[in-house]
Amino acid sequence: MQRSVASRRIAIAVEPRLLADSLSRVLRDADAEIVLVLDSPVHGHAVPFDIAIVMEDDPHPVAADVTVRLPSASHGGAGSVTTVDGTEFAVVAGLADLLRILSPFLT
Repeated sequence: MQRSVASRRIAIAVEPRLLADSLSRVLRDADAEIVLVLDSPVHGHAVPFDIAIVMEDDPHPVAADVTVRLPSASHGGAGSVTTVDGTEFAVVAGLADLLRILSPFLT
């Protein structure tokens, strides 16, 4: 059963903190519950997320319908998106790319 758009839960578990805060502000317009996960791993939350945005070097599985892994600086924009259909590589060179990737999952 899919939740309504208004009740979507989005986990943001990225560093540095400035990036996490910025993503939180931008995604507030998505009419979703934004959960900043800064001091504990995303995988430790009891309630699964609809969308999780994590760093690519976070090795833990995430309880989310969609997981977007942002690239580290050393990988030059090569991130990934994981859904029930599998994992696809995605260019995430900036905020516009991230919003383009998230757009189908926020409507």
